[in-house]
Amino acid sequence: MLERFPLNEAAWLGARQTIYAAGQIYGGLWSFATNPIRLSSSVAGPIAIAQVARDQAKSGLDQLLSFASFISVALMAMNLLPIPILDGGHIFFALLEGVRRRPLSLKTQLAFQRVGLAVLGGLVIFSFANDLTRVAQRGRAEADINRRLQQAVPADTVAPADGR
Repeated sequence: MLERFPLNEAAWLGARQTIYAAGQIYGGLWSFATNPIRLSSSVAGPIAIAQVARDQAKSGLDQLLSFASFISVALMAMNLLPIPILDGGHIFFALLEGVRRRPLSLKTQLAFQRVGLAVLGGLVIFSFANDLTRVAQRGRAEADINRRLQQAVPADTVAPADGR
């Protein structure tokens, strides 16, 4: 059911939901940092995102738009992380330069940028590999289920226990 709100209330509710979603994302990132074992079961790349988007689209336009907005907030939250090469890294450099009252050397900035690029590249590779592993596991599980179903004897062809 669609619920309508006045513009100012809708904007406030949208802002609250965005802040809540960003908090959830940062909370998840913190749990990855403190418990990296869960990382591989929780990181989704573009293949998994496309699969979830397909499922959401089947559920309706409102579900798809909700999912798309969550992905948008997730990208914003990731972009604001203090990783060099991202906007959050540039903000971090500006704050650092403000505290030091002088800019970082170009050599230092380039070194941090390379580290940031390596971190992001590693995350991209990890998420793709994770997606491909999930797809392969799902394919093996489906093949196993199909094999078992083909081997199963239909219930109406089983002889009665008393031998008749």
